[in-house]
Amino acid sequence: MVRAGLFCSDSPDTARQLVAEALKLDVAELKALWPQYRFNVTLDQGLLLALEDESRWAIRNKLTDRTDMPNYLNHVYLDALKAVSPTAVTVIH
Repeated sequence: MVRAGLFCSDSPDTARQLVAEALKLDVAELKALWPQYRFNVTLDQGLLLALEDESRWAIRNKLTDRTDMPNYLNHVYLDALKAVSPTAVTVIH
C-alpha cells in the first residue's frame, strides 16, 4: 500500500490511466479529482477516536449488546506499518 501511494504521487498520469481502466472511468474526470485525494498510508489517533465515537453511538442506540467501550488499540497491529514507514504511525500507545 505504501508503494502504491508513492506510485500515485510520483506517476500520476500512469496511475490515473490504470485506475480509469480498472474502474471504467474517464481519465479527464479522474485528473480533475486527483488533487483531492491523499495517497499516503497512515495509522493515526484519529482512526481510534472515530472508532470510539462510532462505538459510543452504537451502544447509545442499542445497535449492539455491548455496554462497554472496546479498546481498539488491542486490535490494531502497528508494527507492520512501522517497519516500512515509521512516520506513518502516529497512534498514541
